[in-house]
Amino acid sequence: MRLAAAHAQAPSMPVHRIGILAQELQPGLMDTFRDELKHIGYVEGANLKVEVQDASGQNNRLSVLAQELLTSKVEDMLNTVVRQIA
Repeated sequence: MRLAAAHAQAPSMPVHRIGILAQELQPGLMDTFRDELKHIGYVEGANLKVEVQDASGQNNRLSVLAQELLTSKVEDMLNTVVRQIA
């Protein structure tokens, strides 16, 4: 009973919110990103929320998706861009 009461009174850890804006999300990128964050103590669902917006190669959607991330009040935003080499 005391353990349950102590757990209930424990302060909750802040949840950090990261936004990912991708031109075209590459396979495995998010798994690697989440694994690396876990190594430094950030676990999605515990103290981290990752919001992903993927334009799926439709560059005309990027500004709308970026606005959606900003509206969701992410603390940090990362952008992934694929460059074509001619």
